Amino acid sequence: MREISPREFADLLKKLGEDQTAVTAFLFAPTGSRSRIKGFLNSATSQNGIVISDVSPPRIGTAWINTNPFNRTCDVSYGEMREAEEADRAAFSGEYGESLLRMYFPDSQELFVLLFTI
Repeated sequence: MREISPREFADLLKKLGEDQTAVTAFLFAPTGSRSRIKGFLNSATSQNGIVISDVSPPRIGTAWINTNPFNRTCDVSYGEMREAEEADRAAFSGEYGESLLRMYFPDSQELFVLLFTI
């Protein structure tokens, strides 16, 4: 795992969206709240943030998850699951994908993770 530049981050999100790569998104809050959704990257803009929904394109009544790493401080790292820290490997088994895009928000201590296989 390594930190990636904003340009690399944008390029990766663009690829995931254009290729309609299946992803599994996890959101962890410091309060203990957690969520998981399997779906597709439907949006990655500074206005709407990252939107993952269970169908593409999203429709009324579909499941979705959203966070915005573009308008606040966010530490972004990317790598293969085999390169991830042991805690991440234990939390995210290989069934979710071979690649891991990790976004940590220091202001709220939230963690947003996308797992996928390209």
